[in-house]
Amino acid sequence: MRILEAASANADVISVMKDDVDSQDDLKTVQGILEDALYSPIDDLLKRPAKQIRADLVRAGFLIGLGSAKPSAKGLATCMELSQALESIHAGSLIVDDIQDGSRERRGHPTLHERYGIPLALNAGNYLYFQPFAAIESLGLDELVELKIYRLCHEAMLNAHLGQALDLGAKVSTIDRHSLYDVSHNTSRLKTGALTALALTCGAALAGASKETIRILHGFGEKFGVALQRFDDIGNLKLSEDDPKCFEDLRLARPSWAWALASVASSDEQYQEFLAAAERLPKCEPLKDWFTKTSFFAFAQNENERYLDDAFDGLKATSPTVAASEGFKLLVQLADKLRSAYGTQEHSA
Repeated sequence: MRILEAASANADVISVMKDDVDSQDDLKTVQGILEDALYSPIDDLLKRPAKQIRADLVRAGFLIGLGSAKPSAKGLATCMELSQALESIHAGSLIVDDIQDGSRERRGHPTLHERYGIPLALNAGNYLYFQPFAAIESLGLDELVELKIYRLCHEAMLNAHLGQALDLGAKVSTIDRHSLYDVSHNTSRLKTGALTALALTCGAALAGASKETIRILHGFGEKFGVALQRFDDIGNLKLSEDDPKCFEDLRLARPSWAWALASVASSDEQYQEFLAAAERLPKCEPLKDWFTKTSFFAFAQNENERYLDDAFDGLKATSPTVAASEGFKLLVQLADKLRSAYGTQEHSA
């Protein structure tokens, strides 16, 4: 189920409005404005191809939470609806992030603020933070399960804004080189990791998992999100120079894994050369020469693979029961999907 189906139908919203308009013509006018100013822009974004990694994580968490029990058709359907609600929260974060970064393209098309203007795009992004809560309420869950999912969403969205504050507020030029790794890690953990952990834990909560299982999945989910961000950041360095995402993190001087891994991969002298090359953007040749001379991409790939492998090893060591589940097999498949999807020309996170 696409989250906009309920919104476009407007059953709940319009039923409230009926008492406040004078005629059916007035109601149609209100509906038309909402369609143009909110639903159509959101629909524009949600129709674009996306990897749906967070939706798959919801399903993995659901299967892990079930343990040895077999999922029912109704349970799987509810899991799918929940996953699309969480994908919508992610979509809202992309709209806001694009505004803050001044990005021109998202999922192969103009960003919403480029196409519809900042006011409408910002409102659409904020709407997608809150509309999924109505979708969750409509699932008819046990009240305790619903409350747990609400609390997980609330915690994740607070953490994501902390991560975004780090991303926006930290400037590479003011951070000691040896602190870059820690700053980048915490930015990714709070920003990207918040939503991947949310997906896993909400799926598990839906299945009735224990607090301990949810705690373990939260920790792994954060690490999975960090791994996703690491692969994506390095992948953006390999894009064509014509792609607006190419070198975006370097141009913005944000604490991304491009900076963090460059600081780890090089000597003091080499790192100064990296900084000088980044300052010459949009001229790309100095950076390309530096990447070649330092074998940076091979180093970064090995480091990212090691980080992801360590996350899985830690999960297996912490909970053999989780490691023996069908959900764990799905996590392994998602890790392979992450490795193959990021770092290519296609960027539709």
